[in-house]
Amino acid sequence: MSARPLPVIAGVVRCSVIGTTPSGQPWVNVWHMRYAGGASAPGPIEIAAMDPVLFRMYSGTAYAGGQAWLTRCISLLQTVQINYTPLDGTSNTLSIPHGAAGTNASAQSMAPEVAAVLTLRTAHRGRRYRGRIFLPSPGSNTSTTAGGIDQAAASLADTTIKQWIGMQAALAPLQWSNGVASYGYSELKDGTISTWVPFFTDCTSVTMDSQFDVQRRRK
Repeated sequence: MSARPLPVIAGVVRCSVIGTTPSGQPWVNVWHMRYAGGASAPGPIEIAAMDPVLFRMYSGTAYAGGQAWLTRCISLLQTVQINYTPLDGTSNTLSIPHGAAGTNASAQSMAPEVAAVLTLRTAHRGRRYRGRIFLPSPGSNTSTTAGGIDQAAASLADTTIKQWIGMQAALAPLQWSNGVASYGYSELKDGTISTWVPFFTDCTSVTMDSQFDVQRRRK
């Protein structure tokens, strides 16, 4: 499917967390945040207030019971910046530098293409109401082996989910919420494009599967 323009969704900002893997390849996590339930258009001031709350998912003080993701990663796994693009069809992208490195000194990195997957869930069923964040490769001490297959340790999912819960709670007083943006199109198996009106749905929970996934472009 050829590249398509970003959709217009009231009050929503596309937040691209950008970093590099130990192999030097880039990784990107794309989150979507909505301001004031879509009733108001966020600007640089509102985005600047939300920025440190999102970045705490990766680095800094942990939310209650949680753990920032970079504490799971070796020092060669780094963040660079977060790009904020309001989905209003006109505003420019705001880039905020965030140079930080992993702090897990007790492990070697898993292969750079390995990703732990955080699934964003809403109150509705279906692919249009579900999102996934492919978190960058953690250290080898975050996995266990079952039947010869590496799996995420239970604590990895538990603390990451609690970190998201803390982030969502911290966003609320700022009138922000994390959710799933449905961009209004998908490519069907026969090559045709299905379209609908783009929309945003607030997340109600997140889950993390014990199976790691692969992002080949991060090798």
